[in-house]
Amino acid sequence: MDNHNERLETLTAAFAALGAPDPAGWARSEAHEDIPQLARFCFLRSVWPKLIDTWTLDLGWVDRLSDSDTEPFADAWVGLSRMRDAGVEPRDVGQVARWVAYETVFGLLYHLGYGIDDDAGGASPGWQLMETAGLDGALTGRSIDGLYEDLLGLDPSGLEGRSGPSG
Repeated sequence: MDNHNERLETLTAAFAALGAPDPAGWARSEAHEDIPQLARFCFLRSVWPKLIDTWTLDLGWVDRLSDSDTEPFADAWVGLSRMRDAGVEPRDVGQVARWVAYETVFGLLYHLGYGIDDDAGGASPGWQLMETAGLDGALTGRSIDGLYEDLLGLDPSGLEGRSGPSG
């Protein structure tokens, strides 16, 4: 078996082990187009539970907000208190927070991929997210672009942000 086929099989197995939809497709894209798809997939699959779904998985945050007007975002407590007084269920608050989190992550990923601050002028620095070679952190030279394009499709529920049958 040649080196290319071995790499393709290794990548396909890695994507499958991580639960990627269409592991062979992701692997082919990385192998043939030299796109760091495994890094993209790993990054995006970690975003959902840590930054998006967390708002509905543990609703204790709804009751933990401080009522101190000296805390950052104290106005959020006021708004949340009004929602609760109006009978809005914590689950509904969590669903809205989850959507705001998704929109924020999407916007950040788009901004990250854009790479420059248009308002700063031509002399400003730019930025990009780069793949590293595992734990040693050595750069591979491959840029991780277009993360926002796959964010919704990698919702671990497979529902692309929609609620399941239970609502």
